[in-house]
Parts: sequence; structure tokens; C-alpha cells
Amino acid sequence: MRTHTDLHEAQHAQNAKKQTNYLGSKTVILDEPTAGVDPFARRAIWDLVLKYKENHTIIVATHFLDEADILSDRIAIISEGILKAAGSPLALKHEYGDGYKLSVSLSDDSKALSDCQKWLESFDGKIVLLDFYGSHAEIGLPDWTNAQLVQMLAAMEDSLTDENFPIVAYSMNDSTLEEIFVKLIGRPSRRGLKATFENILEGDSSASSE
Repeated sequence: MRTHTDLHEAQHAQNAKKQTNYLGSKTVILDEPTAGVDPFARRAIWDLVLKYKENHTIIVATHFLDEADILSDRIAIISEGILKAAGSPLALKHEYGDGYKLSVSLSDDSKALSDCQKWLESFDGKIVLLDFYGSHAEIGLPDWTNAQLVQMLAAMEDSLTDENFPIVAYSMNDSTLEEIFVKLIGRPSRRGLKATFENILEGDSSASSE
């Protein structure tokens, strides 16, 4: 038995397929084609777009930044009717991204963030505090070379068992379109403040919102 939700999602996917089948036109516009569908229907719609994009110009309006990254040759970021940036996903990440991002969970020590900052600075690369909430910090490493990253990660692995080390867990990621979108439209961090090491460590609650 198919539920109303199943039928709705199947109809949504079928409508997207019909739109991409307008082969008489070289331009197809899809307005949020994957909104409200399950992951399987979403993947099916992606496959259709990727199939037909070879010989068509397909314009997709979406709020899903991972979807834009996967499907697009060029992306336009628009906020309140204003074009903020345009380019290929790689070009946008290169121009507006913060390079690699280190996400760390800090110890309960009140000096953990300060100690983390000092430890990272010892590797002679620029560090930027992107966000800080609870005991979690997200730190940009915009100009770090691969050699610096390898050295730092090896040292971190060796230090994680040290009870005095300020970092208890970590992960590494490249810049994402979601981060670039938030950066371009000027939304604040989860703290609601402009996150910098100085603001956090000094407890400056008057920091201006971005």
C-alpha cells in the first residue's frame, strides 16, 4: 500500500522528469525540484539533471548547497534579490573559502581555547577562529601547506593521549558552499557574535554581529 506521502514524492519526481524532458527547448528551469522528497527520489532527480545537462542549459533554484555543488557548472549566490557572487563551485571555494577547516572539541580546562590557539600558532600558519560554541571550535587554516597540515595532524595524533593537551577530538574538512553562503550573506556565528580568538578569550560580549 502506498501512502499519501509516497504518492506525493513520486509525483514530485515525475514532475521533475517531465520538466527535463522538454527537449524542444535547450533551456530548462527547475524551481527547488527536490524540496520535500525523500533521499531516494532526490537522488533520482539529481541523476536526471546530470543526464540532460550535457545538451541543455538547466537552471536550478535550490536552498540545498550540497545539491548546488554536485549539479552545477556555475553557481550564483543570491540574497534578498542581490547577486552576491557567481562562478564555478571550485572558483567560489578558492575565492571566498577559508581553506581547510579544523573542527576541535576542547577539554573542560578554562584555558583550553587559548592553549589550542598557541599550539596551532607554533606551526607558523595563519589561523582564523570561524565559530565557537560550548566546547567546540571551528578554525580556518587559510594558507597552510600540505606539509604543515601533515606535520600538525601527526603531532596532534601523538598528543591526544596527553591529559594536559587542550584538544580531545578533531576532524578536518575543506571549505563548503554552505560556509561561503553564510559568509557572503553576513549571518552571525552560532554565538550570535563575530567569532575571533580575541573576542572569545576576552569575553567581549559587545562584539558586532557580521
